Amino acid sequence: MTYSALVFTPYVNNSAIPPLAPALLKSCLARENISSVVLDFNIEFHHWVDCNDEFKQISIWMNTPHYQLDHPVFSEFQKFVNRCVEKVKLLNPEVIGISVFSHVSHPFVEDLCYALRLTLPNTHIVLGGSGCSVSLQQYLKTWGEIMLENNLADTVIYGEAEHIIADVFKNKTLGAVSVPQISNTDLLDLPIPDFDDYDLDLYGPRDSIQIPVTSTKGCVRKCSFCDVAHIWPKFRYRQGQQVAEEIIQIHQKYGIVNFTFTDSLINGGLKPFREMNEHLSRMLPNTVSYTGQFICRDRHSMPPRDFVLMAQGGCTKVSIGIESGSQEVRNHMKKGFSDEDLHYTTEQLLINNIHQSWNIIVGYPTETDADWQLTIDLIKYYKKHHQLIKIFPVGVFQILSNTPISSSDSPLILRIF
Repeated sequence: MTYSALVFTPYVNNSAIPPLAPALLKSCLARENISSVVLDFNIEFHHWVDCNDEFKQISIWMNTPHYQLDHPVFSEFQKFVNRCVEKVKLLNPEVIGISVFSHVSHPFVEDLCYALRLTLPNTHIVLGGSGCSVSLQQYLKTWGEIMLENNLADTVIYGEAEHIIADVFKNKTLGAVSVPQISNTDLLDLPIPDFDDYDLDLYGPRDSIQIPVTSTKGCVRKCSFCDVAHIWPKFRYRQGQQVAEEIIQIHQKYGIVNFTFTDSLINGGLKPFREMNEHLSRMLPNTVSYTGQFICRDRHSMPPRDFVLMAQGGCTKVSIGIESGSQEVRNHMKKGFSDEDLHYTTEQLLINNIHQSWNIIVGYPTETDADWQLTIDLIKYYKKHHQLIKIFPVGVFQILSNTPISSSDSPLILRIF
């Protein structure tokens, strides 16, 4: 019998990125002498669907609950779930930790847990991940609460599990476990993720796989439309050299050259970001590459030398929430950068041959026709750099729950409603 298993569940779209959570939790458990085996059912799902065109509608169904599956296709989905259960059964774990990345994973996890209860009734089921916190308005409860009430899980962890998962697994804790935001000290104490159980060949050629890295949690901004501040109220960061060493060791162990940051902003903490690039450029010059989310900075806080270090450290592409060409709209969004900062950042990235992808939000509540024209003008101005700048309209603005703009006492909400 294996003491524990860590499962990553479908559906997460990018199949070239081995999931970070099980690899990190495996290291956290190992540090407490708890053995575990990682099973990535998401990558298996991708290969299964890619080999059966008629099953692609399952991905649509998981993303769109009201979508109806044909009965034969649903039967095949159940067979896939049962094959996953059989793999868990071979391990016969005392405890199984299931990572629920988002609401899209709910259909698979519900069926998986139901089948596990029938097949391995004595296995302790632990659910974690942001998908557990999704509020089901029709029940006035979270999805995790529903899973506990229906005996489809023994434990649901809300929050960051790194420093409590060993205790939960050892004690087989029952019920909901709410974890406060991890401290800077605890974040610095995290071990290097262990990807040994992953069949990396399933994710593609080694030169195309991207290993995820976390250097910060939270954000230095509190944009009106974003819920990150609700998830992580405080900005936490690791030391730059520590992050660089993690990249170096993973590169040396697995031969991976591409990395992607899970951070809300890789340049949220400028000092550790600078230290990371300095260490990478010194220890692994022209070897690895990385991508991440970025924010426009002014010349004083992020001088040209920082952009040179980024390129030398391996930065090849950043995703920037430009959102609007109107500084007035961005001010209302609390983006925290001016038109001058926008142009300075864009030009520095161009000079250093770092690709940019811009997110643009259409129809922000305060946006006027004149504001939208400023966005069009901005895009036209940089059109000549289309090989290095890609524009991604992220859709029409929507008010998400747990965001500053959704607050009942928000002046904008009071004005609209």
